[in-house]
Amino acid sequence: MDEPADYDINDYSELTKDWNRDPTAYLSRYYELYYKSVNKDFDPLANDLYVRQSPNKICVLGISNPSTDIEKIVMNQQLVGNKVTRNTVLCTFENAQGQVVGHVKAEMEGKLLELNNRFEKEGKSLLFQGHHMDTGFIAIILPKTDDTKVQLKGYQTEQEYKHSLLASNNNSPILERKASNNMCTIS
Repeated sequence: MDEPADYDINDYSELTKDWNRDPTAYLSRYYELYYKSVNKDFDPLANDLYVRQSPNKICVLGISNPSTDIEKIVMNQQLVGNKVTRNTVLCTFENAQGQVVGHVKAEMEGKLLELNNRFEKEGKSLLFQGHHMDTGFIAIILPKTDDTKVQLKGYQTEQEYKHSLLASNNNSPILERKASNNMCTIS
């Protein structure tokens, strides 16, 4: 075990430079990130979603912009292992008075492999402080098809989603405009 490494760690410094600043940065190396904006006129309780799609097409689904009204997350655990459709409600969000203030639908067809059971112990804290994009995911779904265009119909790439948010509401609280390159980031 005293032999020197057969690689130069400096070769990887560029690849990993953002990992300390953004703990989710490494995920982009393994997952493609997509977003879905929902029509609030059609379903006022629906939430915008993100999907991290792995190379084997399994999708990690989460909420892209959690509301501060959320006090409790109620997962529909009985769905695990069953087929889901775009309209299957995976979980609901309740406020402090116990009223449903939102929900997350599967927004794709496939088999529900997992609902994040960490919400039972850690509660709403998983949705805030940026954790909604990693440990605060909602579900893992094995899609019905391997064709991304079919599976994620209606989803947008990260850049398309950011631009659509800017176009629809320049004063959105979840956007921050960076003066240096005139790009926006989702915080």
